[in-house]
Amino acid sequence: MYWQIGQQFEEINTELERVSRLQDGWDSYHASAPSQGAIDIARQLLRLLRAAMLPPNRVVPSAEGGIGICFVDADKYADFEIFNDREILATAYRGRSEPHVWEVSASAGSIEDAIRRIREHLNS
Repeated sequence: MYWQIGQQFEEINTELERVSRLQDGWDSYHASAPSQGAIDIARQLLRLLRAAMLPPNRVVPSAEGGIGICFVDADKYADFEIFNDREILATAYRGRSEPHVWEVSASAGSIEDAIRRIREHLNS
């Protein structure tokens, strides 16, 4: 299992590298490319997710400028959105339920708490 999780994180880190090379206007709506600050936070978050053995399903650029780190398990969804101004939001919802959204600071403790909450959501 540990080997499989390691391989999932290798793929996720490759996705992050691809996203980090985007230029402004990468989509048809002229979205800003992820900033270096957003990329740095995403790398930190991925290191903490790896330590928690909670691999995300995808890393995607945000149309609002930044990076999304997404988790999907059947009808359960959660994500971290890291904006170019270094603001971090976490979201969790199930099916068509109202999303629960909260702010996360870039501190390891705050991110680890959000990881715990997302894990609990995905395992519920």
